[in-house]
Amino acid sequence: MRTRAMTGATLLAVLVMAAGIAMTACGEDEPETEVATADLCADIDALQDAIGSLQDISTDTPIEDLRETRDSVEAALSDVRDSAADVGEGRVADIEDAYADLDETIDNLSEDMSLLDAAEAILDDLTTIASATADLFTSLDC
Repeated sequence: MRTRAMTGATLLAVLVMAAGIAMTACGEDEPETEVATADLCADIDALQDAIGSLQDISTDTPIEDLRETRDSVEAALSDVRDSAADVGEGRVADIEDAYADLDETIDNLSEDMSLLDAAEAILDDLTTIASATADLFTSLDC
């Protein structure tokens, strides 16, 4: 009977240790998630800066410079995609769709188009991508 009591005590000790290990393992995920979310927030902030650069175009900006700035938005969006995957964030699709529209609009700009006309052509797309980016930034409590 003493052996049985010892087995019960041993089993209880093993269960307590297993619960402690499980709780510790769960606790370790939180900092990783917090870091991944912070990285995503930083990447969204960089994307917002890149979008801001597009919004800051002037009538003196050549169309080619506009396209180069668009490429920096694409690179920043790629970073957001990667960070969002680490967090398991699936709400990047709205930003990707808005970028695709912006990208197509910029690709279709004529080289001899005035920048004022180009700015008018991309304004709706810029507004949409800026809004989608801000919505994700806000929803993550960045």
